[in-house]
Amino acid sequence: MGCRPPEVYWNPRDLALLDEPLRSAMHTGIVRAAEAGHVLYLVSGARSPFQQYMLRGAHGCRGRECDSSCRCHPSTALPAVWNGREWVGGSKHQRGEAADMGGAKWFLHEHQRDLGIHFPVSGEDWHAEWLGNPRWTLLPFGKTQPADPNYGRPWKQINDGDTDARIYARGGLNNQIAEMQLRYTAISVAERLPGVDPHGVDGIYGRESQIATNNFKKWLRSLGLPITSFDSKVGPKTRDYYRFFTP
Repeated sequence: MGCRPPEVYWNPRDLALLDEPLRSAMHTGIVRAAEAGHVLYLVSGARSPFQQYMLRGAHGCRGRECDSSCRCHPSTALPAVWNGREWVGGSKHQRGEAADMGGAKWFLHEHQRDLGIHFPVSGEDWHAEWLGNPRWTLLPFGKTQPADPNYGRPWKQINDGDTDARIYARGGLNNQIAEMQLRYTAISVAERLPGVDPHGVDGIYGRESQIATNNFKKWLRSLGLPITSFDSKVGPKTRDYYRFFTP
């Protein structure tokens, strides 16, 4: 069905794009978890209609992204539809009303009533939504910082020979390459693409990971995506794609 939305990207890991009060609830959970020595982070929050469209394709409905009779695995909502005035329908992620969390998810489950959240989707222990009436006083987002070495730092381009330590020294995140390698590994298994396997997660952007990047870009191009560069540099668009295919 022809319903491909405009190619617009939102950062799904940006807490600021979540709707209030879910934003402050997730921020409070991250802060309190860090204070207790646990790592909790946002994996996928707000998604644009195009990102939701891509996600349905990655979850088994490629070519039928807007066909409600096509069942994704895992279950993935239809993308929102433009009615001439506004986007309607679609996933709660497209309205910033849902947060898929990673790390110490058990901490959120243990304190869900304290935070005023719940986990309404069966089988998805990572998917949190606002419920209301939190027992804790929520920390306003943007006014309190969690004990996270990456908090407030931007993602930086990954170049040949980079390491996570070097990227962090340039002002980026301390786990960019390791994250990419983990996601490439998952994609290589899920999509049966052995050429995308980086053969390990070591936080070093060496030859195996560079080859994986080149093969990943070729695969994206085969799907009809607008990939014009086939070098081994990893910029924001490549990052967004490997995150889309491993939400």
